Amino acid sequence: MEFPRRHRATRAKSAEFGTPRFLRELASAALYRPWFDSVATTALADWYFPLSRAWAAGLAAHGSMDRFLDALPRRRSSPWLGRTLEQVERDQMRYQTVDGRWRQAFFAGDADRANTRPDRLSQFEHARRRAALRLMAGRYRFLSEHVLDDIPAMHWQMTSPDDVDAAHGGRLSHEDTAYALPDPTPPIERSRTMAVEGHASYWLRFPSPLSRPGDTVWARVDEPLGGGDLPTLVFLHGIGVEFEFWPEARDIVSELVAAGVRVIRPEGPWHGRRRARGFFGGEPVLARSPRGVLDYLHAAVVETGVLIGWARAQNSAPIAIGGISLGSLTSQVAAGACRYWPKAAQPDFLLLIAAGGNFLRLTTESSLTRRLGLPEQLTQAGWTTEALARWRPLAEPMSGPALAPDRIVVTLGSADMVTPYEDAAAMVRRWGVPEENVFTAHKGHFSVSLDTAWLSRPLGRLHTLFGDLGPR
Repeated sequence: MEFPRRHRATRAKSAEFGTPRFLRELASAALYRPWFDSVATTALADWYFPLSRAWAAGLAAHGSMDRFLDALPRRRSSPWLGRTLEQVERDQMRYQTVDGRWRQAFFAGDADRANTRPDRLSQFEHARRRAALRLMAGRYRFLSEHVLDDIPAMHWQMTSPDDVDAAHGGRLSHEDTAYALPDPTPPIERSRTMAVEGHASYWLRFPSPLSRPGDTVWARVDEPLGGGDLPTLVFLHGIGVEFEFWPEARDIVSELVAAGVRVIRPEGPWHGRRRARGFFGGEPVLARSPRGVLDYLHAAVVETGVLIGWARAQNSAPIAIGGISLGSLTSQVAAGACRYWPKAAQPDFLLLIAAGGNFLRLTTESSLTRRLGLPEQLTQAGWTTEALARWRPLAEPMSGPALAPDRIVVTLGSADMVTPYEDAAAMVRRWGVPEENVFTAHKGHFSVSLDTAWLSRPLGRLHTLFGDLGPR
């Protein structure tokens, strides 16, 4: 299926925050090949994660050299480290100020809404995105510190088998309640709508049913103007992906919205607005393994169910859940757990991009986790292969997905070594997903998930299924 051409306003948004179409097509032809994944894995583990680790420590230090060095001891530091910490703190304070204005504009009470005209909402969003980009880019200020003295990629806080058993052991023997939705579901607050030609954006927020006290779930919703009976995709991001703070390398959302789909993108636990103090986005998922993975999945799966219920209340059109990498894993688990959810919270379709089929291998044999040294950290914390395997039922669909195979669309990279291809392919065969719903390219994990030109094919297939099959 070919998606319709986007509106001018949507193209302008893409040019500012995303990647123009001709560059995406060029990247698909020349860049997104298996070699790209080897470079990307090295860059993430050896550079991006260490710089992010220093940046997170710098934010938590609030300009204090002593607090920074307590969190990240150094043998050698640059003479301008103090100035770097001061600048990072200024960036943080600037973002907090701009974000405060943004929240007041988008979530103002009825009495205050007259003070902010609807046509000014986009200005608040652009200002927030600029301040967010400046804040996030501050991690590169620590480049000289990493060159002088290697910064670790993770602030490891490994959890023991006893700790994980205390937190999640009771869920293993109760498949029907392991991912139970809250009853009643938390109240969901909707922001004002930011409108452009042919496109509308707004935000949802609600208290997290499972995460730390005070944690709020945020989700951005993009849909065509005018609403109507819109099919919905709840689209989940990968680890470390903070789409509300970084410019996006992918532009698949505008393609789907132009085709008449509502797209809901929640921020997962420990990401974006939910980042834990002293950690960079997504870091606790790996740094607290394996409990970090189980905690994340428990919260994110339940939050996904809440959002499906919200979408179902908007109209009667079909609803899909899906995601990339960790978002795909979360969607897989939700697709199994939803058989025990109320019918209104059960999705109609499943979209998996760069899926993983084996929790044990994802943890110990992934090219990324090996590069980070996670297997060695697990061994030091007392974990064995047998002890890790015990938790597979909570990290893989317990009894397979509750959806019919012809309602599942999968995209795989045959050279994927981050979420090993063989495991994902075996899972797809085991589920009986029809051949026309499986899209495989000779790409790796990052190249298959970043290549928006390639992803238009499975997205087009999902859009076709929306119309052909409809709700269950």
